Amino acid sequence: MTRLILVRHAQAVCNVDETWAGHDTCVGLTQFGRDQCHSIADRLVEMCADHHDVVLFSSVLPRARETAQPIAQRLGLTLHSRCDLCERHPGSLDGMAIAQARDLDLAHAERRESFQVRVRRALRKIAAPGIDRTVVAVTHGGVIAASFWTLGGVSARLPFRLDPANGSITVWSDTSEGRQWRLDSYNDVPGGSPR
Repeated sequence: MTRLILVRHAQAVCNVDETWAGHDTCVGLTQFGRDQCHSIADRLVEMCADHHDVVLFSSVLPRARETAQPIAQRLGLTLHSRCDLCERHPGSLDGMAIAQARDLDLAHAERRESFQVRVRRALRKIAAPGIDRTVVAVTHGGVIAASFWTLGGVSARLPFRLDPANGSITVWSDTSEGRQWRLDSYNDVPGGSPR
């Protein structure tokens, strides 16, 4: 059985400042976010205790890598960072206030459709069904939302809003030899999270 554990990064400076932080402007976690990482790591130690083959990935953005480092230390894993697990790339909107970016032409950012295809390829690559292992990926809210399309068969234009909390855990498992994924949990927040 393949199990895919998606962790949304802990609270980041850009979450508090409400900015769109990409490769150029992401400065990592807040102090609360750094504290959250310990609860996340503790939960993952429990979740992975009975699994002998565990691999750890994160996006390349500092907020995801910072969240993943305590997990790597606690589980004794090597961290593999991948840009294809990043949030939608903001392009020239990098560092802009989210409210201001919504009012502008989003043509300067990665197209939503391109982002979804990128995430689909990434998730299929790191969590190939039928492999007996647990894959932990520390990533972003948009990637977790895209997993519902990639793994759950839901329309790419979700008919509902997904807003996973910072530090939350979403778990998918492949229980039918690659034919179907099951959503085991969504938005499980160890230690609590401010909204």
